[in-house]
Parts: sequence; C-alpha cells; structure tokens
Amino acid sequence: MRRWQPDQTMDLSFGKFCFGLPFEIAEAAKHGEAMDFETAFEKTSGYAAVPLVVSAQNGIWNAYKLVGKGQCPMTRKPKEYVAGWFLCHSTMEDPVFEVR
Repeated sequence: MRRWQPDQTMDLSFGKFCFGLPFEIAEAAKHGEAMDFETAFEKTSGYAAVPLVVSAQNGIWNAYKLVGKGQCPMTRKPKEYVAGWFLCHSTMEDPVFEVR
C-alpha cells in the first residue's frame, strides 16, 4: 500500500496548537486558553474560520496539502491549488482513511 508523505512536519512540545489565519494566530497565541477539540469543533460548526487554541498531543505532527483541482478561487484561473491542509499526529496509521 502506498503511503502519503507529509508536505511539512512540526514538533509540538507545549501541548497546545493554534490555527487560523496568520495574523489571527499571532493574536490568539498571546492569550488563548486551550480547549478540547470537540469544543472547538462546536464553536466553529466544523469550519475553522476563526483562530482557536486547542489541546494537542506532544510529538511530531504531519501536514498534508489538500489540493483543489479546477478554477482557483483567488485567481479564477484553471489549475491545481492548495485548498487546505490536513494535520495529524505522526502516530496516525492511515491519514488517507481520515481524509476520505
């Protein structure tokens, strides 16, 4: 079975993970209390459009590009583009299963 290779990796050592737009992450990281992922999911209705600080397992995390095909929403030109990112702890056995 072919295994996906991560596009990026990071070593998390503080037990927290902050996500959102870059300028929002900087602000949330200053004073954001960590919440569990279920609470974060409910707060955003499953859409990560606001910066959140969530509790996370320490260790190596892998990031995979989620590629969109068709018309790029920003340039309106047909091409492949990064539509988002999927992050998971390195202990996850099959990230493909989780994405599908």
